Amino acid sequence: RHASNSAKAACWHSPSRVALACLLAACGAEGLSADPQWSKTIHTIPNLDPGTDYKEYMKDVADGVTRKEYDELEDKYERLEREYANLRKAKKDATGGEEKREDSKEEHGAPVGAKEKEGGGVTGAKEKEDGEEESEKSDEQEHAGHVLSIGMFGTVVTLAVSFGMASSKAVGGIVSDYTWVCLDRVVAIFLAVMWFQGFDELLDFSALGPTQKALMSFAHAFFLLGVAIFVSWKLRQNAIVMSIWCGCAAHYVAFASLHASTSTQESYSSSHEGAVKVLVVLTVIYTLIAFAMHYLKKCAGLTEDDEWMEKVNDVENDFFALALSAVWVQFVRMLCLGAFHPWEGEEEHPKHTESHRAFMLAYAITAIPIGALVLVQVAKIKQATDSYWAKRLLMFLTAFFAMNFAWSFLLWGQWEFTEHIFRGEALFAKVIFSNVVSCCCMLCIIGLAHLRATMGSEVMGTQFRVALTALALLIGVAWEDCFDCAVDHLAQGQADEATFKVGLALALAAVIVPVYAWYLKPKAMEAQERMEG
Repeated sequence: RHASNSAKAACWHSPSRVALACLLAACGAEGLSADPQWSKTIHTIPNLDPGTDYKEYMKDVADGVTRKEYDELEDKYERLEREYANLRKAKKDATGGEEKREDSKEEHGAPVGAKEKEGGGVTGAKEKEDGEEESEKSDEQEHAGHVLSIGMFGTVVTLAVSFGMASSKAVGGIVSDYTWVCLDRVVAIFLAVMWFQGFDELLDFSALGPTQKALMSFAHAFFLLGVAIFVSWKLRQNAIVMSIWCGCAAHYVAFASLHASTSTQESYSSSHEGAVKVLVVLTVIYTLIAFAMHYLKKCAGLTEDDEWMEKVNDVENDFFALALSAVWVQFVRMLCLGAFHPWEGEEEHPKHTESHRAFMLAYAITAIPIGALVLVQVAKIKQATDSYWAKRLLMFLTAFFAMNFAWSFLLWGQWEFTEHIFRGEALFAKVIFSNVVSCCCMLCIIGLAHLRATMGSEVMGTQFRVALTALALLIGVAWEDCFDCAVDHLAQGQADEATFKVGLALALAAVIVPVYAWYLKPKAMEAQERMEG
């Protein structure tokens, strides 16, 4: 900015003099640049060609700028597309009103000249609008065809492989047992998430402040936990019914706990210090709840029934581990992005770069060997201790690390498939990701079966059951996310979308639950007994 006119002229006449012009600018040599002696010096500087490192550096800078501009333009395009859709909808509504008024005019005998005048101006715009609507319908039909094709293909492959694994005698029948247990967990998680998503929309805490919203969410979750434990005690005489209830109720109340925890985290995690405090406070709250629940059961004399206590401990364990693992993964995400962002509401999400996606995938992959190591060590420690609270802590750690992998992998899948590879095609991306998750989990089941056969009695079946629950969480949540997205499309235009979703969830459950209770659950219980025997 401070270079003199003569120095600028030198830059224009010869690119080799750029270095001296920059030197003059840095020194502020306004007067020196006008000296004739400096003009001779300019001619003596040799031509300077940029080196390879400099070219690569400038290329990286240009690529970074181009990528940033592309992302900004893409975001702007999506925002304009949404605005355009809203304007078209508003225009369609207004046009409907105009058409009604035109019909009314015709009925009351509008002047012929006025009709012709209005018709001549509107015809072209109406034809253009009809053409745009036909084009949009064609695109929607093509997109729906892709989703249907991938969904049918994935369903056929998944059913065939699942049937083969459930009937297999490989690895001494362990593959079959693990498949039945995993299918049991998948159905229970799918039903629980589906019910929770439907009924949760009926409860609206949005008008409350952050503190009141957190208190109401936790009160709702703790109330559901108490109801689940009470009903399970009443059903303890029927093992199958109690297992079905505890399986579905455990995941239902766990997602209520998850909702309360993530809502609290969203309200108070504006900084890293706030996020750490939320983690600590939630851990303390759940620890106190665990002690309080056990104290109440002990005072009521309910701790003598070992089978019932085992089922209830699983319910409470899922209640704590599912929520805290999700909060922890959100904290890791905050460290990755530098700021907290809610799990839902993708319009408000930042643009997740390639490095963000690579970081989350690396974290999910790293969580696998860490979880396996914790699983093995916990099993050994659990066999060596008789302390009730030590065993509860070890159960929690096993579930926490298993679900930590599940949540991180689901979050990476959302970034990679929904936001990057198939951007703008949410349902199609979710279907593809769900099929990928199903295939990966099937391979993991086979791997766990071989690991169990290799390690023998060193690892208890309970720990492997928790690992299978993590795989079932992946499959169940991924497919339920597809179902929820599809239901959102079906619910559009309904008078009461929340009631429609609840009714659809109950209708689907009326078909699934009888099959689950009469055929799937007994097979899964037999397989689980062999696992833990």
